[in-house]
Amino acid sequence: MKPAKHIQILLDAEDSTQGEYRGCIRFDRTGKDTIVVSCSGYNHQDLYDVEAALLKAGCRYDVAKGIQKFDRVCGRTFTHFKEPKAGA
Repeated sequence: MKPAKHIQILLDAEDSTQGEYRGCIRFDRTGKDTIVVSCSGYNHQDLYDVEAALLKAGCRYDVAKGIQKFDRVCGRTFTHFKEPKAGA
């Protein structure tokens, strides 16, 4: 079974952004239909690229949880998304 388009974007981003000067994109689920995407450092270009691709794939920002919030403790920037409805 092939993953949903937005999940494939995230999997590809995790693979392609590894390296010393890359954004080291990671993602995880934070709820039934919400995901969080993060990058190493503060607002890396790789995060902007992934956000644009996710928005185009039907995801929407979860404004209540945060858009590009930098966590000083772990040194990563986090953006939360609501996933597109199944079949959309």
